[in-house]
Amino acid sequence: MGLHILVLGVFLQLFSYVVSEQSALLSSCPYGHGNEGFNLDTDHSDRERRNAQPFQLEVRPSVNEPNLDVFLKDFLPKYNVNPSSVTSGWLDLPSIEKQPSEPIKCGLPPQNCLNDSLNLHYRSIDGSCNNLLYPEFGIAINRYRRLLPPRYVDQHVQAVPNARLISLSLYGETTKTDSYRTMAAMQWGQFVAHDISQLTTKGAPKDCCAEPQHPQCKPIALPRGGPIAYNTGKSCLSFARAISDADAICPKSDLPYSEKLSVVTSYLDLSSLYGNSPAQNRRVRLFKGGLLRTSYVNGQHWVPVSHNENGECGSKSECYSMPDRRNRFTPTIALLHTILLREHNRLAEQLALLNPAYNDERLYQEARKINIAQFQKITYYDWVPLFLGRDYAQLNGLIYPEESNEFVNDYDESVNPSAYAEFSAAAFRYSHTQIPGWFSLVAPNRSSNQTLRLSDYFERPETIQLLSSSDNFDALIRGLATQLQKRSDANVDVEIKHYFNRKEFQEYGADLKSFDIQRGRDFGLASYNDVREFCGLRRANYWEDFAAEISGEKISLLRKLYASPDDVELTVGGSLEFHAPEALYGPTMLCIVGKQLLNSRRSDRFFFERDNHLSGFSRTQLAEIRKASLAGLFCSNAHYLHYIQANVFVFPNGRNSLLNCNDIPQVDLSKWQDFRAQIMN
Repeated sequence: MGLHILVLGVFLQLFSYVVSEQSALLSSCPYGHGNEGFNLDTDHSDRERRNAQPFQLEVRPSVNEPNLDVFLKDFLPKYNVNPSSVTSGWLDLPSIEKQPSEPIKCGLPPQNCLNDSLNLHYRSIDGSCNNLLYPEFGIAINRYRRLLPPRYVDQHVQAVPNARLISLSLYGETTKTDSYRTMAAMQWGQFVAHDISQLTTKGAPKDCCAEPQHPQCKPIALPRGGPIAYNTGKSCLSFARAISDADAICPKSDLPYSEKLSVVTSYLDLSSLYGNSPAQNRRVRLFKGGLLRTSYVNGQHWVPVSHNENGECGSKSECYSMPDRRNRFTPTIALLHTILLREHNRLAEQLALLNPAYNDERLYQEARKINIAQFQKITYYDWVPLFLGRDYAQLNGLIYPEESNEFVNDYDESVNPSAYAEFSAAAFRYSHTQIPGWFSLVAPNRSSNQTLRLSDYFERPETIQLLSSSDNFDALIRGLATQLQKRSDANVDVEIKHYFNRKEFQEYGADLKSFDIQRGRDFGLASYNDVREFCGLRRANYWEDFAAEISGEKISLLRKLYASPDDVELTVGGSLEFHAPEALYGPTMLCIVGKQLLNSRRSDRFFFERDNHLSGFSRTQLAEIRKASLAGLFCSNAHYLHYIQANVFVFPNGRNSLLNCNDIPQVDLSKWQDFRAQIMN
């Protein structure tokens, strides 16, 4: 259903960089929870109508804008001759004032990886010793890497437009669905992002709006005419800067600048499930039968629930206990985490039946190894072609012709998998435009669905009750495989733009797009012009030089917001590009994401396609791993799911029809039966 579009003028007219008190002007929020029919036999246009946002929202205020250029000169920093009067100051601070909490310590590999023979056969939990020549590569709590040197904004040289102003003026709010990619595709991509990198803001105040002068704070001033400020009276969005090596205990670096830290391993190794340190890993393991800990409710196993004994739930009374709290933020990503947890335990139980001589450690390591291999196969061969394009993936070595039992030996020990700052703080965040403002519970016959508002479940205890009640878990699986994701474009759903992380009993939340723009500044990313040139595009000396990649309408807005093409930020410019063929990214973002994912596979000694007699799979086992699919994982780990399409990332159609779960290919674990261990015992 249509949304009232926020026009540029109201925000430019009413915007002020000065954080001022405003009276609360509350309005009703006319959301309705619809129950809309769903029929897989409808044509595409009918599918799109049925996937359209089922809520109506009146966004206030909405007025016409007179004299745009006059207001631009009044409120945009590029026209301000007094730099001290505008909010910028994104200098690379040498350090953040010491906090009472213990400083973070960078990960350190053992002095000799070969002292522990397990490092030859299985991954370490913190990513160390994957590379035997450079054992620190990919380790948790390590520096981000860069494609280009950082470019922090000096408040005495250059100012940048307010992040919320850019979000309101440059990005629309029209939610149209993708033509065939499902919510499962969007959600899997988010899980992959979490597995590669995670920044930390440890030591920052809870509310940077209350302590704006704190050196770790960079709050975002709210334009007075925007919906959040207009309807709540708020004048600020809290934003905390990420920790860098200057604020941690780390090995000396040769870099002339401090660098941000990622606290997770850089490999695609399900660290968000298994943990990134021995301490995290001990909390998730049962240490019996190779199993991971679960909660047992209503006859099913779930992610363990914490009742906030150690404060890990914040102000909530209970929450899921998991290494990466981002995976409990919404019901849909919590579902994927649950599926992968159940899959580990299913694998461990089956392996125990096949190999009764295996002890807990052996069962755990073998189940983890298979689980990670399936995760990698699904990511590279099922997900990557849909988001980066199959031709691009093949031409750039991300995937290879799928000969069922042939190895791919592209390991390169000189490749460092550490996350690129440009990837984590800009390129992959563009995928936030793919998030619709609702999710669906779909009935077994696919003829009806219940639609739920996304912001009602942002990190809420209600998620636990939702997933464990009745057959909601399986209904949400069907929803992920049936509901289309939002179209990837220059529009951001209002649930993400005005209601992100909305708290209980609050009408509005925050703006994830503003946070993404601000995070790019926090990381000091190189400019859009610099990165596009690095990726092979022509450098833009004039605004018109963007025309081959960005629409004229968006260029007109960019030139009103920024002083020159060189000032346009990567997070902004890259998100406005026309998509490359088959891909959901423009050429610049595609370049960044492609390089990151290529590094992730080529740098991984344990990548599932590798020929390694100590740590790899046999040819027959590799052929089985290549059968793995998310549909297979759904069927193996759901209780009431009977029919699903073979590729759940694609809406069911004539070539991807619904199949009985018994007809979905599964990995044959009999190929892992170890007759040698049985003979020895």
